Amino acid sequence: MTAELEAWTFPERAPSAVRRPERRHRVGSAASPYAEVMDFLIDEAAMLDEDRLTDWLAGLTPDIFYWVPVRQTVNRRLGAGFDASMGYLYETYPSLKMRVERVTKFDNAHSEDPASRTRRFVTNAKLYETNLDGEFAVEASLLVTRNRGDANRVQLLSGRRHDLVRRTAAGWRLSQRIVLLDQTVQEFSNFGIFL
Repeated sequence: MTAELEAWTFPERAPSAVRRPERRHRVGSAASPYAEVMDFLIDEAAMLDEDRLTDWLAGLTPDIFYWVPVRQTVNRRLGAGFDASMGYLYETYPSLKMRVERVTKFDNAHSEDPASRTRRFVTNAKLYETNLDGEFAVEASLLVTRNRGDANRVQLLSGRRHDLVRRTAAGWRLSQRIVLLDQTVQEFSNFGIFL
């Protein structure tokens, strides 16, 4: 496990929903699982960028946990600066499904109607085999650009994603996502999009 994960993801006060599989070893980029997982993550980013939210939802496991804790600026001796008790997003499958249905089936989702124009860049990915059969941990850098309405300014959001992806009979599925944002003050007017 990396020092960064030890420092913030698994503090005692982290949400109990955070799953903590043991990492066995890093999987290199030449190995088959790495290429398969990267294809899955690239396809997932494209689904979100193309506003195919129902397709994206189908790529989640029923036990998905999705968390974006709030970043704080603190001195090094006080930790990595993430507040485990507060988050921009704290989601499970039922809440993610409700958010997707609100946008795709109803006319009252004004925060995302018209939809934001987004582009997700998922890079510098490291893949780890875990002690759970068929489940891998992925650490990756994330950059999201977002444009709303007729605004002439692009909003940026960057951070580090810590995902768990699972091989299933139906293909790869996302089973956990924790996003550590770099900014303490967000440019985004709302979190109506998924990261």
